[in-house]
Amino acid sequence: MKSRILLLFLFLWVGMAACKKNTDIAPGENFTRIYDNGEFGGSFYPIDIIPVANDGGYVILGERRLDDSNFFGVYILKVDKAGNFEWEFKAPSTYVNPLPGIFVVNNEAHFFCMDRVSLQTVVMKVGDKNASVVSTIGRVYPLAVSRTTDQGFLLQSYDRTTLNTVLTKLSSSFAITWSTNHAVLEDAEELLVNHLTRIGTRLPFLTGENGSGGYFFNGFYNYTISMVMTNASGTYTGVLNGFRYNGSVSSAVNLGSNRYAISRFYFNDNFFVPQATISSSAVASANDLKGQYMTELNPSARVMSKRLNVGGKDVIIYATDTKSNQIVIYAYESQTGTLLGTKFLGYSNPYEVANFAITEDGGLAVVGTNYINGRFPRICLFKLAKSELNKLVGS
Repeated sequence: MKSRILLLFLFLWVGMAACKKNTDIAPGENFTRIYDNGEFGGSFYPIDIIPVANDGGYVILGERRLDDSNFFGVYILKVDKAGNFEWEFKAPSTYVNPLPGIFVVNNEAHFFCMDRVSLQTVVMKVGDKNASVVSTIGRVYPLAVSRTTDQGFLLQSYDRTTLNTVLTKLSSSFAITWSTNHAVLEDAEELLVNHLTRIGTRLPFLTGENGSGGYFFNGFYNYTISMVMTNASGTYTGVLNGFRYNGSVSSAVNLGSNRYAISRFYFNDNFFVPQATISSSAVASANDLKGQYMTELNPSARVMSKRLNVGGKDVIIYATDTKSNQIVIYAYESQTGTLLGTKFLGYSNPYEVANFAITEDGGLAVVGTNYINGRFPRICLFKLAKSELNKLVGS
């Protein structure tokens, strides 16, 4: 990459007169970066971010517009602890549509993507200024993946032949443990391709553990986008039904047993439900979980949520996008659902969130897309200092 930092390199300081010494922010603890690669027609979208333990920097997984495919290619950006560009890697255009999720296996970062020709799931390992294939899994159209407590993986995919959502449990070495089918009952491939190529609605595909010894996926099921519950072998046990493809859960974090912190959407409306009870063995509707109507959010906003320990507090962090084209972060107390704080990021050009992670120094890294001049999608990175993150949650 003939990369340069475009427009911004801001050290964000807390006003000295208003702060105690133990909350002062040193240079480099807070910054905003926007990365431009000099390609006028290029489009780059971040997917996920992970801190690098040995140097304090970050690996950003993204996707880039390809000249020979409507799918998006794999793109990796490595920056140092101050957000300075170090290197980039553009995978061969054979590998497309990387999934959210960077996982450390044997001290090396791995991610899942798709083979453009066969549509099969591919696992790649991030190396020094490159990435290489370590496994190919016989599941087409991968849609979501998550880590399980036994250090394996839970993969959601779509079988275009049988019209099933397929839930696959993988071992820590990416071998298939079991696989189950869940009927969609109609051909959803057009919706899926529109999602993957960004020409249509971006759908909230999710997987995770349900707190009852089983798993869940949020995806195509029974003519809808629904949150489907399974047992430990992947067999269906219950469902939280969506409304066709226009209403469903948009993010979900299990808080133990049947308790969740979720967000949901219904057509153009967004709702946060930081305390939701979702049975793993019942049939219910996502619309029954009323929650807080978030009027400030972009109608097409994607929501990322995680359970984190911040300043000794057990919190849920939601990150999403506003109608004013900013990224917004909300912090909730995980046991009560009480709102602890809100913070807005970005100004001027439009911003969209991709993901976030706790940094090696206890701060927060938020990666997103900045549309330069409202037109050119580029990767941006916000770094919040530990003291600022603690302030957000009231610690």
